[in-house]
Amino acid sequence: MKVFSSPVRDFFMKTVVLATLSLGISLSAGCMSGASSVLSRHADFQQRKEVSKLNKEIALASGSLPQNQDEQMPERSGYRLAGGDVIDISVFQVDELSKKVRVASDGYIMLPLLGEIQVEGMTTRQLQDYLAKELGGKYLQDPHVSVFIAEFRSHQVSVLGAVNKPSIYKIRKPMTVLEMLSMAGGLTENSGTRVYVRRTVIVPGKKKKRRAESLILDLRELVKNPDPRINIVLHGGDTVHVPEAGVVFVEGAVKKPGSYQMKGEMTVLKAITMAGGSLYAAKEHGIQVFRETAQGQKVLEVDVDKVRERKGEDIVLQDGDIIVVKANALKKGLAGFFKGISGVFSIGHSI
Repeated sequence: MKVFSSPVRDFFMKTVVLATLSLGISLSAGCMSGASSVLSRHADFQQRKEVSKLNKEIALASGSLPQNQDEQMPERSGYRLAGGDVIDISVFQVDELSKKVRVASDGYIMLPLLGEIQVEGMTTRQLQDYLAKELGGKYLQDPHVSVFIAEFRSHQVSVLGAVNKPSIYKIRKPMTVLEMLSMAGGLTENSGTRVYVRRTVIVPGKKKKRRAESLILDLRELVKNPDPRINIVLHGGDTVHVPEAGVVFVEGAVKKPGSYQMKGEMTVLKAITMAGGSLYAAKEHGIQVFRETAQGQKVLEVDVDKVRERKGEDIVLQDGDIIVVKANALKKGLAGFFKGISGVFSIGHSI
């Protein structure tokens, strides 16, 4: 029987140990990779299942709509008047003040006694209340005024992102977010669960002020809650964008507010940098992150000033997080930020 010398024996044993360890690590990595692949496929399946359910709900919500846009459409309380609309004004028992008028391209109408009135940006209810107040204060006792839209102007709404038929749609009646998503063929399989609406709102008043507004709507709330404050009526020029899954939203006092695809580990500071950085008016010590959890909504705060100085901790973001950078009241900034009801975020900017 041949006996190896001590150095040879030691080398042989080391080789055997290393080979065994290498095999163990390979098997472990293979198991981890397999588990990761299974989890990834399960997440993809759950994503497709949720989108399929949302598409069914969108179709149900829009199923009662007439297919022909020329058919008479009931008035929508959230619709705001614009140039080209024809409105029917009726003052009870005063035929001389009851008439049908078209809103001029500059947003004004002409009425007996009251003269020229800027109505662009008003809802019919707001105009109704305004006329009753003006007539009651000067000419009539407790006037009963009714305002209806006789004819809607044609306008364009863009539906973009993860929908089956992204396009600029020309519509001739007020339509809600769900109705426009249905018109765009519903959501694609890789769609996220939030909708991003950008619009310019005209503030009623003597001075024709405009305000840029961003709305982030939760599709899950949208399909189960008929509240018109969530399923909003769209205006001409509105853009509806459905981001793909795996995005975060950056809003408020940043240079390029919007939705951003998550690439690797995304933090608050990285997201703000992708949004072009903070504006001069930004309050970087109180940045908020709104996150949906199984227990409800959670609000986190980050002091980006301290993060930059390496004196504070940043937050690793999750899919669907909303980062809001508020503005210093002493500096030029936002017209307002609010979360009025569940499922809706609204950020307004004076322009």
